[in-house]
Amino acid sequence: MQETSPCSLREKGNKFFEAQQFAAAAECYAEALDKIKADLDSSEDLQIPVRLNLAASLLRTGARIEEVEDLCSEVLALQPSNAKALFRRGCARQILAKRELHASDVYQARFGPVVLGNSRQSLMVAGVTGVRCCKLPSPAPDFTSESLGLPVRQEGSLASCEAGAAEPSGPFGTEGAPRGSRRAA
Repeated sequence: MQETSPCSLREKGNKFFEAQQFAAAAECYAEALDKIKADLDSSEDLQIPVRLNLAASLLRTGARIEEVEDLCSEVLALQPSNAKALFRRGCARQILAKRELHASDVYQARFGPVVLGNSRQSLMVAGVTGVRCCKLPSPAPDFTSESLGLPVRQEGSLASCEAGAAEPSGPFGTEGAPRGSRRAA
């Protein structure tokens, strides 16, 4: 049997993940994590991405969802504001029907002070209007701003208000409305 390092197993898992072979990727990441746990001198630099990659692979397969929640919680014990860990744990909790906990994790991942792993993740967390986990096997629902109770941006509503098509309303009339939207009486 060939001796492999956690780093090489992680790279192998990354290749499987890119090829959308999520079960094979999960096996590589799990083996890498076992080797990391056995090495008492291993650093956070490797164990955090391996745990997160294993969690992502398991989410994609729809298997061992409780383990996904545990893996992400372990990462959050080391980095409490890790956006990937919060988001993936939120996805797992959604599947496990832990609604209140999942909404808190996903909201924190999107709006809280976060530690972003890379630029793609920062774009995903900061730039989406409809929050969505990864593509999961069928009975898992998609995350949207509406399902999470987050404000939904209405297309054209600000433009029509500024054009005078609609008057700002509410208990205080135009008070509290954006300055550019107030019209003289």
